[in-house]
Amino acid sequence: MPNSQPPINYQHNLIELLTLIEKIKYYYFMDPKLLNQAIEQFNITIEAYYSETNTHQHENIANPTLLLSPTASTAPFTTYQNLLHSLHQQPLHHFQRGEILCDLHERQRRIHQTYISILSKFNKL
Repeated sequence: MPNSQPPINYQHNLIELLTLIEKIKYYYFMDPKLLNQAIEQFNITIEAYYSETNTHQHENIANPTLLLSPTASTAPFTTYQNLLHSLHQQPLHHFQRGEILCDLHERQRRIHQTYISILSKFNKL
């Protein structure tokens, strides 16, 4: 039975997360209302991606014939899933007194490293 859901576009999703982080950094120095909206959008996006990858993972476990090969599809997926899991575990509203920029820089660094890692894995295929 063919997979009805399109594959996860890891690179696009990671670029989108980086863009959201840049927006939050911009709004940090601007209107608090816009900052709160940007933080909420980031958390919603992480939740959506996290749910999407969990669904994708369960489908692959239930129907292992969908996998091209163990390294071709699970390596980027596992890298991406680990990043989303860690971002999902600590939403952005759980920061303390002015530490949001440090948190955003750390998230940006990790998202960018994951993007480079996934890009490298796809290039090796």
